[in-house]
Formats: sequence, structure tokens, C-alpha cells
Amino acid sequence: CPLGSRFAGAGAGGGGGEGEGGTAEDTGAKVGPNEADVQSSWGSKEDSESRSAEAQAAAKGAHGIGHLGSLTQRFFQLHPEVPRTYRLELGGATPRLVLGDESFEGPRMAGGVRFLSNSFTSRGPLWYVSLRALGLSMGGDSPYLRWSHDFNALLPLGAPALLDAAASGIHLGSSAYAELVGSMPYACRREESTGGTTCECKPDAISEEFPSISLSFESAEAFRFFGLDSGADVRVCIPPSAYVRYDEKAGHCILDLVDSGRHRLLYGFETIVLGAPFFRSAAVVLDLERRRVGFGALRGAASEGAEGRASDAGGEGEWQQPSLDVASSADSGAHADACPCADPKNWWQTGKRFSPKRVVACLIGVSMLAAYIFIGYSPSPVAQQLRGHGEALCPGLAVADDGRPTLGGLNPLAGGYQGGFGAAPPGFGGGGGGGGG
Repeated sequence: CPLGSRFAGAGAGGGGGEGEGGTAEDTGAKVGPNEADVQSSWGSKEDSESRSAEAQAAAKGAHGIGHLGSLTQRFFQLHPEVPRTYRLELGGATPRLVLGDESFEGPRMAGGVRFLSNSFTSRGPLWYVSLRALGLSMGGDSPYLRWSHDFNALLPLGAPALLDAAASGIHLGSSAYAELVGSMPYACRREESTGGTTCECKPDAISEEFPSISLSFESAEAFRFFGLDSGADVRVCIPPSAYVRYDEKAGHCILDLVDSGRHRLLYGFETIVLGAPFFRSAAVVLDLERRRVGFGALRGAASEGAEGRASDAGGEGEWQQPSLDVASSADSGAHADACPCADPKNWWQTGKRFSPKRVVACLIGVSMLAAYIFIGYSPSPVAQQLRGHGEALCPGLAVADDGRPTLGGLNPLAGGYQGGFGAAPPGFGGGGGGGGG
């Protein structure tokens, strides 16, 4: 069926059974508040909780005749054997809403779905997910970051991001918005009247000159051990064709990025809204029974091969990841959950999130320090032999121009001067130390 921007709501948790009453989650493709709600204000935690209570109350009265939610609600009542899941795809030539989706949990490139942590999803009726990091990715085969912001550096659970198919763009707090727009090419600016974003651009070079938006979400596989986050994530890439469009009348590009203002808080965290550009870039699966969200690849795209690079259809803001055959993917060992964008997570400033790169860097640094101390100062025969080899390879390495010792110097463990790398400065005894010249 055609999907309009106001096609009902799919926000609240709960069921469509007789005893549960109708809930907003049963009502179709909208996955959050409408555009007016986003444009209004979430000024405080109390306001957010009040709106959540109102949403729950409104959801329980969704049985009325003519209400758009009654169709799917009645469907699930008549067919309890159908899984209570939605799959929403707004990308591609034929957007669709699938009721009772039976996608398997697994690599997206093999047709599976990757589910997210329900840290925020389980707290309220709307579909909030945990966003670890946000970045701008450039390059094709070798993507690199133009800018990134890691929310885990200060927020252990990340930033709550609302999935809202009715929102026309991506809504960010003022600080994150200013950083992101400042990293865009051309002279991008905020429109005071609408809060939107415009840029001077070349219409035929949008895909090449504008970055993709890389998003990292906390995965359902993530776990915490004594407060340390394992760091498992699911990445989604929003290509330029999904959020940039050229206005021929105005002669500039319009970016679907909106400054939602300051202090838009939920659960004490700054809130982000992921609107239509996000839904044009990935398939979103809502599991009503388990209150969880999953992301998959858009179906129906032609495969580009095992590399799994994204294809930019162009012209209509379409973007699809290739959907590989499950059997061929399994046979070829293609279990990687490929993403065409660079990883937006910071590998050093990670807060409580585990970072393999940081661990490797620390181990290398500690190993180099230990090797320096051992070779330069240890009285063992092995260390003395290494010092001798070093002096043979680089004569004068152990003694500076003014006669002062460099590496090795005075070795208190050996009871005297070791001459650093086996050599002694003028006026001193040899390697055993202690002798006067």
C-alpha cells in the first residue's frame, strides 16, 4: 500500500490482543511523534515524561472506527500466528511496509537483520535507540572520516535517538548541529526561518563532494562487565542522495539537517531524531513482542559482488545496499556485516567502551618502555650483548658530543657506570664500571 508521511503511528509498546487494548505500535509506518512534535520542544525531562504518558493514554484508545491503527490491530487479532513485527523500507523505487516480517537475525549482506540494544527502547512507548557515534565519511573504496562525534566518551549508554519516519530530516542539538554543518563542504548555513540547512553546491557533483553520514548504534550483542562496555555496534550509512537535494528555483542545495535547539533532553541526555533520510538508507524492523529494533539492508537491489559496496541510484534519492543470496554468502564465508562508511567511533577517547586499537596502542607503548629499560640498564648478559650490537651498528650512539652518556648511562643495579650500549666516555673505566681513568 502507498505510504504517506502521516501513515499512523508505530510507537508504543504493548499488544493488539483483546485484553491489552490497541497501542500506537500497531498502527503502521510512523515510528515516532509527528513533525509538529519534533519542531515543538522537549524542553525538560518532565516534559518528555508527560508526553510519554499522553502517548500511552492515546495509544490505549486506538480502537475507534476509522482510526488508521485499527487495520493492523485487527489483523493481528485475527491472525495470532503471524509474528508481531513490522519491516519499514522507504528507500528504493517501491517503499513498503511488511507486517509479520520473518527476517532472520544475522549479517545484513546475507539478508539478515542486526538488532540493537534496548537500553532506551524498553523505557518508554516510543522507539528510542542508543546512538554511540555520529560522523561524516568521505571516499569510496577506502573511506575516511571528515568529522565525528563520539557520544560514548561522556555518555556510557550513548545518545537516545528517536526513529521517526514522519520527520522530514535529521534533528540535532545546537552544538552537534553546528559541528556537523561546519564540516560540510561549500558554505553551508542554517536558515533562521526554518532551522533547516542550505548550501551552495554543484547539482552534478552532490554524490562526490558531499559526505555520507555514518551512524554507530549499540548492538544487542554488547555486554558490560564491571561497567566496561564490550563495544559491539551496528553501523548505518546515509549517502548524500538520501539527505541532499538541489532546489532549481533557489539555485542551491537543501540538506535535511535541522537544528532542534538546545537542551532537548530525554533521560538526562541530548536527544537526536532520525527521520526520513535514515529510513531511505536502511530497512527498519520493529519487534513488538520483544520491544527491540533491528536494521537490515534494503531489498531488491542488484548485487555488486562480494565486496558489498553501496550503490547510489541517483536521481530520486535512492540508495540500496546489495542483497546477496543467502546460500552463496554462506558458501563463500561472507559473514561480515559490511558498511560502506568509515567507523565514526573514536578509538582513543571511548569512555567506558572497550577499544581494541587503544589496547594495542597501550601494549605497544608499554612494551617499548620495558625494552628501553631492559636494554639500556639491565646488567644481564643478554642486555649487555644487545648494547654492544647497538654500538656496533651505530657508533657513538652511547656517548653524546660533549662526552655525556646517552642510553644506558649510570646503572645502579650493576654498581657503577655501564657506558650505555657497551661504550664508556673518556676518563672512565670500561663496562664493569667503577674504575677511574
